[in-house]
Amino acid sequence: MKDTSIISECIIEDGTTGNGNGQLDYGETVGFTVSVENVGVDNASGVNLILSCDDPLITLIDAEEYLAGINSGATCTLNDAFALEISPDVLDGAEISFELTASDGDSTWVSPFSITAHAPEFIYGSILIDDPAGNGDNHFDPGETADFNITIENAGSSDATGISFVLASTEPLIIIPSDSIYQSSLTAGEEIVLFYPNVSANPDLPQGDSVAFALSI
Repeated sequence: MKDTSIISECIIEDGTTGNGNGQLDYGETVGFTVSVENVGVDNASGVNLILSCDDPLITLIDAEEYLAGINSGATCTLNDAFALEISPDVLDGAEISFELTASDGDSTWVSPFSITAHAPEFIYGSILIDDPAGNGDNHFDPGETADFNITIENAGSSDATGISFVLASTEPLIIIPSDSIYQSSLTAGEEIVLFYPNVSANPDLPQGDSVAFALSI
């Protein structure tokens, strides 16, 4: 169409279905409020707007909007025009590409744009082994019972909620009596110490053997 319509602004609406921070956060359902500008020389009427996204981690719920008319040089804001879901598996900092297609039935204009996704990113910091009932050398020796203090940081740009941290070992001679810790929230940039008490190593475990532990989040 001669009267070209393009997207000039996209505002993320997550006040009711998300955390209200105006970001594209993992696991959220959000709305898009878009401003469409007619940069052509003619007025436009009967414009169909379609939002598209090829990213498999984005599910479009409402991808269509109708604009009755927009004059040349004017900007029209469509509140909560579109709706979508973001997968909990989205990576922090991922650039999600969208296209807004405007058509009046005669011709079409495609406006690409991208939005940064936000998610937690858990990073292991360190482990402190406290073995006061053993030899006190802060090493995990056969026959000892020790407390594990594991430092974890949320290095992502989004707060995390409802997190379970499960400590496990494939070695059958290792006993972890309290293997799961629940954390209601961990804000972006926050660091915590996970306390796993009374982890025991059977005396039959060979001295000097390397034992693998895994922390599932």
